[in-house]
Amino acid sequence: MCGFYEDLEKGVTLYRAGEQGRFWYAVLGGCLEVRYHAAAADTDGKKRLYEIAYSA
Repeated sequence: MCGFYEDLEKGVTLYRAGEQGRFWYAVLGGCLEVRYHAAAADTDGKKRLYEIAYSA
């Protein structure tokens, strides 16, 4: 098992629906948002499903 630290910019997509994830992530600071992007069903096609925020 190997691990590394990665500082990601805001708005980076980690996984897309249907993709098989190869990594797992631990949120050490900031927040993580889970969103679903539908076809033009909604006004902008985006729906926030969950948000995880971390603060020390």
